[in-house]
Amino acid sequence: MIKPHKTHRQQKQEQIKERLGEVGVCRIRRTEENDGISETLGCGFLVRNFAIVPGFPYPRCLISSDKIFPVECNIDKYYLDFKKVDPNALKTIKLKDITKADKVSRNYGLVVIQIDPSEKCKKGDSLFDRLFDVTNEELTPKENDLRCLYVDDAGDSQFSVKSLKLGEPLQSQYVLAEENESPYKSFTEVTRRGDRKPYGAAIVKNDGGGLIIAGALTFSDDDTKTVQPVFFPLPAQGSVSQWNNPSEEGQPLRHTPLVAVATLEQEAVDGLVKSGKIPKDNLPYLAWDIGNEGSWKNFGRCLNLSEGELKCFGSDHGGEYERWYCMLKAWRERDGAYVTLANTLKKHNRTDLFEQYCLEGSDPPTKGPRQPPTDLNLKKLRISEEDHRDISRRVASKRRRLGRALGLGDENLEAIMEDNANDTNEQSFKILQKWMQSNGAKATYDVLAQALYDRTVMLDDVVEDYCVI
Repeated sequence: MIKPHKTHRQQKQEQIKERLGEVGVCRIRRTEENDGISETLGCGFLVRNFAIVPGFPYPRCLISSDKIFPVECNIDKYYLDFKKVDPNALKTIKLKDITKADKVSRNYGLVVIQIDPSEKCKKGDSLFDRLFDVTNEELTPKENDLRCLYVDDAGDSQFSVKSLKLGEPLQSQYVLAEENESPYKSFTEVTRRGDRKPYGAAIVKNDGGGLIIAGALTFSDDDTKTVQPVFFPLPAQGSVSQWNNPSEEGQPLRHTPLVAVATLEQEAVDGLVKSGKIPKDNLPYLAWDIGNEGSWKNFGRCLNLSEGELKCFGSDHGGEYERWYCMLKAWRERDGAYVTLANTLKKHNRTDLFEQYCLEGSDPPTKGPRQPPTDLNLKKLRISEEDHRDISRRVASKRRRLGRALGLGDENLEAIMEDNANDTNEQSFKILQKWMQSNGAKATYDVLAQALYDRTVMLDDVVEDYCVI
């Protein structure tokens, strides 16, 4: 049987995956612009779907130590060096090309930096083939296959990625070990040989299908600088882990964190959750996306709306979608904070919507309607009176949604509803009429087609029947 041909890109991806332990750990340097001197600070590694806040994984992150990225650091001066599949070549990335200063989160002695493709480092770049998967299971004292991958520096043009075994704790103290050497208990002991840079080392284990990340290496903040690993997944929000008794078999082992896990409110300051209020033009799409998520009343209660406020959205609000929209609109008027929405989405297990709407740097799916097929030859004429009447009847069931997609404000829509109560077709006619009057010669079939294709409206058949030449 003939095997399918693999492209050069596919072959390279396979090679990176096979050697991820070597090419997935990076050397982190800081360069001073005035003298051009480069200093190797430590190491780090890239992961996918890492939960900075438990329950909300971010697609791509760089994980390292807060000793490498102190609070006042300038990320514009930082560089990441990765070994290529060719062992004699390096891949260098300017950190500022894949992240921003407000995307840095700190906890447990670690720094987690959200990274994204950019114009200078596009989505197809091999950098994004170097992402490790992160374990989702607890560690136990019986595990003895954990290794720390760290950088041993060798100058500007080269470095090595080496491995130390992470040993079981002795008297509540983890150790690092290598053959023919006494166990290392501290940063000082680890760095006696070569030019080792262990801060930010990746703790990995082999799950049978390759290496996955089990944690990251730090050292205590006191003078002893003892070995202090951080295991993933991180503890649940608000909890503080303590050492467990090593003699108790089966108990998960975690170090006592230096600080408690941040709440979402704290994370908003650190740049995970957007600050301020959600824009009004996000609401129609958020209502559409979350409208199949159980009861809008329960969701409204989680947003701290009162029972009296929820009673206002009864049977006269045009169906379930409209009740979702009106509930979200009322919430925005009295609160509307991203952090409130983020917490509520977490309670309803909607990580996807958290990432799309609340995550700093995200691009909510609201920037425009679905586009009509390019092979449609749309009319660019002003809508005729006859078509105005016919179209208004065809769109009556989604008249409010279409009005919003056409840019009419809620005040205009509600005034039309009240003036033409109990007459659905007339309401629909007046909505189109208001739009046509407001836009004059620009109220054309092709513009209407864009709104009809909006994902909250989706009346494609009306486009085909009236807007196509």
